[in-house]
Amino acid sequence: MYRQYYRDDWDLIDRLLYMDLKTWLADGYLEKVDKATMAVSLEARVPLLDHELVEFMAGLPARHKIRGLETKVLFKRALKGLLPEQTLQKPKHGFAVPTDRWFRGRLRGFVAEILFDERTRRRPYFNHAYIEQLFAAHQNGHRVYSDQLWLLLNFELWHRQVLDAAP
Repeated sequence: MYRQYYRDDWDLIDRLLYMDLKTWLADGYLEKVDKATMAVSLEARVPLLDHELVEFMAGLPARHKIRGLETKVLFKRALKGLLPEQTLQKPKHGFAVPTDRWFRGRLRGFVAEILFDERTRRRPYFNHAYIEQLFAAHQNGHRVYSDQLWLLLNFELWHRQVLDAAP
């Protein structure tokens, strides 16, 4: 794999795209998508990774792949007029876990039960009044504190499993 990276006929963009394809995509993203979809009896399709398309794009000059910070240059040009401009220019984003909604809905009671439990309240390193404010502000929709609540929840659950259970 690394020998391929140092080919003389590849520019930096081609080298980086190759490494992304062989490492991050193959060992990270695609594996996670496969596990998540197979867990619910689905099979995900990734049409832009069709081997013939990938090979074709690999043979094109870098200017057709990326321009400044804009990626998928040729792809966007090919779809111009077929898709709305706002769709073509929309920034890339991953799949977010909707913890903000869950913590206001179906997991609200669980989060409150753990964070406001007597065992949690005995921990000297938590500012319990502040945690209550975070939780209340999150619940009434004034702010989204799901990341902070997620960290606190996981820390407390870890503490119970590891430190409290230690001999």
